[in-house]
Amino acid sequence: MKKNKHIILLLSVIMLLLPLAGRADTKDAISGILVADSAYNAGDYAGAIEIYENVMEMHGVSASSLFNLGNCYVKAGNMGRARLCYEKARRLDPGNKEIENNLAYIASKVNDANVATAGKDKELLAQDVPSFFESVHNSVAVETSSDSWAILAAMAFALLIGAVALYIFSRNVALRKAGFFSSIAFLFFTVVFIALSFVAASEFNSDREGVVTAYRVSLLKTPEAGGKSTGPTLNQGTRLTVEEEQLDSSGEVAWYKVRLNSRVEGWISPSDYELISD
Repeated sequence: MKKNKHIILLLSVIMLLLPLAGRADTKDAISGILVADSAYNAGDYAGAIEIYENVMEMHGVSASSLFNLGNCYVKAGNMGRARLCYEKARRLDPGNKEIENNLAYIASKVNDANVATAGKDKELLAQDVPSFFESVHNSVAVETSSDSWAILAAMAFALLIGAVALYIFSRNVALRKAGFFSSIAFLFFTVVFIALSFVAASEFNSDREGVVTAYRVSLLKTPEAGGKSTGPTLNQGTRLTVEEEQLDSSGEVAWYKVRLNSRVEGWISPSDYELISD
């Protein structure tokens, strides 16, 4: 009996200390961010990058921490890492205007750099114009988060319950009809919003998009070092889509086959390219 009392007392103490541990963890994270902000404001971008990365490693990643880290990389002149941070931040917080604006800035700078190094081949680097269905997919899956669709699904389901209740319990014929037809509409929207939530979640977990992290790189015709180039040199920060992977003997990715557009594709080493989902 005494043993049971000791166990209960120990569990009670642990339950009381858990919130305090959470607060201490939060305080450490805030303290680290403040130190990183100070380093950033002082122009010590390398120091700020190191501190932000340590904070995220210890306390987890958020859209705001990735956004701040991206700003540090921009100031440090590393457009590849900056774009990776902004792309990851957008996945966590779709529709955030600050993130979108910074991504547009990076894309413009990278495009200018690619055009400058392409020379006569600059027309090859133009992005394909998205089709109607690609634009719709981007709006649904990239610019809107899975959580947003899930919230809309929950709201539609709540209205569905209300409409069903109105149909079952109301004695007024007009209200019963309204409840019946409304329940059909809300059921439809509930199913659609749930489906869109899964689509957005699938896009969030997609590992088909990545960014060039090497200063400059040329895509190769074959997956082998020293192979022949397929076209113009690409600068760090260029976003590429994965078409295929080649694994080594240990099952690790040795090469990615990627594409910039319908005219430029080839193989790239993982040392020069990083997936947004990593």
